[in-house]
Amino acid sequence: MSYFEIKSECKLIILLIDNRFIVIIQTRREIFCLDYQNMKKIIASIISIVFVVLFLYLFAFFQIPNSGQHTGYITSVEKSGIIFKTWMAYVKTDPQSSQEDTYCITDSDTLINLQNYEKERLPITVYYSAPIILWKWQCENKSSIINSVSVVSQSTTTIQ
Repeated sequence: MSYFEIKSECKLIILLIDNRFIVIIQTRREIFCLDYQNMKKIIASIISIVFVVLFLYLFAFFQIPNSGQHTGYITSVEKSGIIFKTWMAYVKTDPQSSQEDTYCITDSDTLINLQNYEKERLPITVYYSAPIILWKWQCENKSSIINSVSVVSQSTTTIQ
């Protein structure tokens, strides 16, 4: 029998009975008894939690969820990625602008529409959202996914 006292608030007793370890933890209020089966469950739970955290760290990208819209012109729609191929759309607010925003396309109908709008050079409004978890193979860690697209009406007004 081994006996340890930790800060006089907690006592740890380790017993070896029939070649099995039994751990007894005594606090001021409670006594916990951990035999071999309970320790196996606790260790398996800790290992599982470590693997889940490691998996999320390696394969997920966490971000603040948001949504919005961007009105402009599609300059390019292209497939990119080394291992995981994804479709990306590049949108400029003004065709002569140097600033270009990148969005991910996950829907095939939206992809076809965007390719047509790129050829026709139509002004469009892109409705996008950013989920709380984005997988590493999804959208190359770009923050926004296009949900829908609409063409901006071409109305001309003259000011006199």
